[in-house]
Amino acid sequence: MEKTKGISQFAALIAGSKKLIDDGSYTKIREKYYDPEFVKSFGDKKSLFDKRRAIELGMCGRLVENMCKDGAQPEDYKNVVIYAYLCIDAVKHQLDIFTAAEDLGIKELAKKYMYNYGSKTKEETK
Repeated sequence: MEKTKGISQFAALIAGSKKLIDDGSYTKIREKYYDPEFVKSFGDKKSLFDKRRAIELGMCGRLVENMCKDGAQPEDYKNVVIYAYLCIDAVKHQLDIFTAAEDLGIKELAKKYMYNYGSKTKEETK
């Protein structure tokens, strides 16, 4: 029952994410993390940045899956969705996704909902 509740919360959030983009909120968020020097700092290793970005997107998917199973709070879902959007746009808009992850609390959410994060089990996180 909890899993269904979490999935429906996430589905509602995704459906509402169009509003996040349409009302200009996402543009403001994206501007906050604009840093042309960040992507340039990878120099010739931009493919390394692309790989890291892909890893971060995959982690968002796994994180959301675990959040659905545990019935996470809507605010937690919102931060993960915003972070996923930022990762998708990172190269095109020159975004510092590592600062965004820190500001949105992605590491803390991963520790809370991803039991293998840092070799912890579900029981050890409680």
